[in-house]
Amino acid sequence: MATKKVLMLSVDAPSPVGLNPMSLAPDDRRKSLFPVADSRRSSVFQMGNILSTKKASKKLGKSDKRETSPFQPAINYEPTYRMEPSAKFQSHTVRNILKCTLDERLEEFQYNAKMAPTMSQVLTDEIKERTKQLCMDRYKIIVTVILGEKRDQGVMVTSRCAWEPKFDSYATYSYQNKTIFCTATAYGIYMD
Repeated sequence: MATKKVLMLSVDAPSPVGLNPMSLAPDDRRKSLFPVADSRRSSVFQMGNILSTKKASKKLGKSDKRETSPFQPAINYEPTYRMEPSAKFQSHTVRNILKCTLDERLEEFQYNAKMAPTMSQVLTDEIKERTKQLCMDRYKIIVTVILGEKRDQGVMVTSRCAWEPKFDSYATYSYQNKTIFCTATAYGIYMD
């Protein structure tokens, strides 16, 4: 049976080599691999660096929209304590927007697998912009568009949401022609 030797060291006891690492002078200690600079680098938002930051952003192609002041004050809004919308989501008007948009854009559209994602994005953006023009304050507008090729298959589109039935609503419209089917849905969620 082998015997195990255990070496116990104390902070005050000398190390096996004969030196206590705590008693070394600062100059005798091993230097760091990553030396720390004596002075810290200044922030890019200090007044002296604003010009260089503007030059750098122009070189990178970023536009600087702050022309008068580098810092814009925070805007504090007072709470309105309004718990109900002034105008509710108009699902019949939004359905007309869906119908007009899909009928106009997809009338001559032939299904193409490479163009379908782009067309879905265009339809989504256009429906969202037209719906936002109805000026329904405090409503978050969510639009989904499903576009696919028509090949004698069955498709069922479903969705589930948790919302307040008094204020929140949706509108949906489905379009079909010889080569495609498209279902667009717009949700209006009241954000109090």
